Amino acid sequence: MFEKSALETLIAFDKKIKQLDEINALLGWDREVYMPEKGSEQRAEQSALIASYHHSLLISDTMKKLLESVCNENLSDTEKGYVAFMKKKYETAVCLPQKWVEEESKTLSMAQDVWVEAKKKNDFKLFQPWLEKIVKLQQERGEFIAPCLPNAKNTYDVLLDQYEPSVSSELLISLFSEVEPALRKIVQIRKEKQLEMPPWVTALYPIEGQRAFAGHLLKYMEFDTLSGRLDETMHPFTTTLGGQDVRITTHYYENLLQSGIFSIIHEAGHGLYEQNIDSWIRLTSAGSGVSMGIHESQSRMWENIFGRGKSFWTYLFPLLKQEFPSQLHSVNLDSWVDSINYITPSLIRTEADEVTYSLHIMLRFKIEQALITNQITVSQVPEMWNSLMEEMLGIIPSTDSEGCLQDVHWAAGLFGYFPSYALGNFYGAQFISAMKKDGVNIDKCLENAELTPVHSWLKKNIWQYGSTVLPTDLLLKSTGSTLSSKPFINYLEEKYCK
Repeated sequence: MFEKSALETLIAFDKKIKQLDEINALLGWDREVYMPEKGSEQRAEQSALIASYHHSLLISDTMKKLLESVCNENLSDTEKGYVAFMKKKYETAVCLPQKWVEEESKTLSMAQDVWVEAKKKNDFKLFQPWLEKIVKLQQERGEFIAPCLPNAKNTYDVLLDQYEPSVSSELLISLFSEVEPALRKIVQIRKEKQLEMPPWVTALYPIEGQRAFAGHLLKYMEFDTLSGRLDETMHPFTTTLGGQDVRITTHYYENLLQSGIFSIIHEAGHGLYEQNIDSWIRLTSAGSGVSMGIHESQSRMWENIFGRGKSFWTYLFPLLKQEFPSQLHSVNLDSWVDSINYITPSLIRTEADEVTYSLHIMLRFKIEQALITNQITVSQVPEMWNSLMEEMLGIIPSTDSEGCLQDVHWAAGLFGYFPSYALGNFYGAQFISAMKKDGVNIDKCLENAELTPVHSWLKKNIWQYGSTVLPTDLLLKSTGSTLSSKPFINYLEEKYCK
């Protein structure tokens, strides 16, 4: 028998850590999809136990010694990227006290159940004490991790780095200041041009028909249903429970057909990324998207740049009409495409059009940055939310359920996550531009339901690497450019202003 190399031993040890991640993800998926209401407290304790064991393995002497010894081996670039990822993961985890990790896990698990109840009851005060605990925990997280990130200028930047390495709040403010006026201008232009939304858009579309069409969507996008599944939940999400087990969820509303459709396209975009990471990487802690911005580039790209284009629906719209013949009998392809590209400010982020969507993200960025840096208190969130909605989108929520309670992210402790949605728009536009320059005829692929060239480009340039290549390097390698908002602005202006 040959002795295992340090890298092989590290990967074998890391697989145990990855499996604990997947077990906790399964507990979280079950909580959102199937768990009975009274199971929340025990589920929180279960999640805390897994999180504690996960943390203890990650910061163990075994991990430390393996990371030290693997540096002496001759590694490929991808293997070096994996080791660098694990080293940062280890160094970050060492900064977090074990008891704090358990407390955070238990708090977040219980807080998400309270958020669901508060949203149903339109009662922000019910959720307020939990959000106060979460903000404090995230501030503590930032303070604990700060020594690992000497270039971070503040606690919020430390939290941001968890989801988007190398991006600072200063850079976000610069990017958003370029994008916001351009978006407002496009909204005004469309307001003057577009007709009223036709009544068939809000007709009743039975849920069973929507579920049937979901199968057509997943097949068309080549989401592997033998390695994944689609379920229903209040807030759509994607989670990976194993190398061959990627779960996506959606919601269906009888009078909002497009909501379920575009939630599925979005989440399947995430799922395709997870399903196409190289097999050995997929079984390690690096076996997920390199950053949430890059991950969102995939979901937002499929949802909007592909999914709201005529080419995407050339094949799919006849199948949709088959499911809903009475509602759509007089609707042609062009009318359908016009309806899914209707631009108007709305209250709900997940239902927002692709132009106003980033304004929703900028609003959340301003609020969570203010919370983490103590510029506002949690009690001021509803007021600041409504004020920014009026300023940026020209509308005011009549309830907190339509306002600051609409998203699960803060209940899940995901401070620093929201900007990734807007960054995903920017990255996605850059990837599409590069794909076209490399000779991929995207429209032809979509029209003919032959997506192999698109998938091949994405796998070669993005999907295969998991977290072994930094997002800045991935972008430069695949597009030849650094992060920019200009391709996104150009894409929107080309589509909506001509």
